[in-house]
Amino acid sequence: MGFKGKGGTGTQGLYSRGKSHIVCRRCGNRSYHAKSKECAKCGFGKTPKLRRYSWQTKSFTGKKLPRKSVKKTRSKK
Repeated sequence: MGFKGKGGTGTQGLYSRGKSHIVCRRCGNRSYHAKSKECAKCGFGKTPKLRRYSWQTKSFTGKKLPRKSVKKTRSKK
């Protein structure tokens, strides 16, 4: 009863017959595209270096981080 022929949710199952991404040899994630022979995560098959961009990590250069407030404890007499 899934496919009625008009399109929509019932026909979306027809697109998931094969695997486009398989397990990568280098990073171990399921990000290696079987047809294009490139890993979406580490860049294996495209470049010998690891795929990495500057926007992937937060940079704190020149910014002051907020200090954690330390509660002062009274000494017991």
